[in-house]
Amino acid sequence: MTQEQSGLLMVALAVLALSGAAWGWRRRKASYRPWAEFLTWCEPGADVRDVQECLYVGTSESGLPLQRVAVGPLSYRAKATLGFSTDGLVLGIRGAEPLLLPYAHSVLAGRATWTIDRGVEPDGLLMIQWSLGPHRVESYFRMVDSNLEQIVSTINDAAGADTQ
Repeated sequence: MTQEQSGLLMVALAVLALSGAAWGWRRRKASYRPWAEFLTWCEPGADVRDVQECLYVGTSESGLPLQRVAVGPLSYRAKATLGFSTDGLVLGIRGAEPLLLPYAHSVLAGRATWTIDRGVEPDGLLMIQWSLGPHRVESYFRMVDSNLEQIVSTINDAAGADTQ
């Protein structure tokens, strides 16, 4: 086999791999498309307080930590803000309208060490379990310059969660 043939074979394999990845991602997004109707958007001008800078890592189905939920702005990792309103947590992912995670849907916060494709020091991620319509999901955040334990307590207190 010549060097040119080897090069063409490698290019063909790379194109095949990238095509397979793109096809898989399109299928995943299509399978979660019905979930988009359950997204709750924050009202413009809503009173949002105690806004914290964070890195949004991802959302997965509860109990299935490797099953990324690919719907709307929850699909991709991004810089974000997390704030509190009277109705729930306000998640502002860059490039998208702010989402509301309503307290009425059993919001529960905790700490995590890993998710989907991210591992950090022990208990270095904020995990928020909430309901997206009839589906229970877990969203993960890497907080920037924040007291993680205090944020977990504040979220659980605001949501009226029983952490016992």
